[in-house]
Parts: sequence; structure tokens; C-alpha cells
Amino acid sequence: MNRTFFRYAFNGIILNISGFLVYLLFTFIGIEPKVAMTINYIFFLIIGFYLHKNFSFIGSHINPSKFKFLMVHFSAYLLNLLLLFSMVDLFQFKHQYVQGISVVFVAIYIYLMLNQHVFKIRNKINIKNDSI
Repeated sequence: MNRTFFRYAFNGIILNISGFLVYLLFTFIGIEPKVAMTINYIFFLIIGFYLHKNFSFIGSHINPSKFKFLMVHFSAYLLNLLLLFSMVDLFQFKHQYVQGISVVFVAIYIYLMLNQHVFKIRNKINIKNDSI
């Protein structure tokens, strides 16, 4: 495991626990689960971008248009929405459990996509070390 992964995991744990608690609060006060998840995505996307850019992926650069970053998160949002819809609406599982488990799968997906397609290492020495 490399340092990037551990920094991402640390930030991810903090963000996901915070986001899940906010999600539970929103649903507790009566906001529909898919709407609560959508609100969370927008808010934590902004916070996550700056945390990952300035802490998780140090020594990397963001692609000029930020398009790939947004596409990764949009696809992750759709994945999370699909999981909520299928497991809660179709199979009648409790939304709290589905969202709690979804957070883990979506976080892994986002890490892999950000690491491979968005935040690229510029330093050639790092590229050589990662390929060994």
C-alpha cells in the first residue's frame, strides 16, 4: 500500500462518517433517502475535492478542465442512487443499512477512478517506483 492510499483512506473515513451521519440526520427529519443522498453528494463533493487535492494526492495535478473529476463523482452518484433504488425501493431493505454499505463500495470505486484517471503523478521517479 502506498501513502496516497492511506491519505485517501484517512480523508475518506472522516468524510464518509460525517456524510453518513448527515444523511441519517436528513432522513430522520423526514427528507426522502435519495434526496438526502443527493444533497450529501453535492456538499461532500466540494469538501472532498479540496481535501483530496491538497492532502490525499500530494505531488499530483488535476486535469485542466476538472471534467474527469466531475465525471468520476457523477458516475459514483449514479451507482449510489442505483443501489438505493434497487435495494430500498425494489427489495425493501432499510435505507440506513443500504447507504452504510454503499458508502464503502462507492468510496473504493472513487479511489480507483481518481487515482488512475484524475490525479496523475507528474514526477517520473514516482511513476517508475509505482510500476516496480
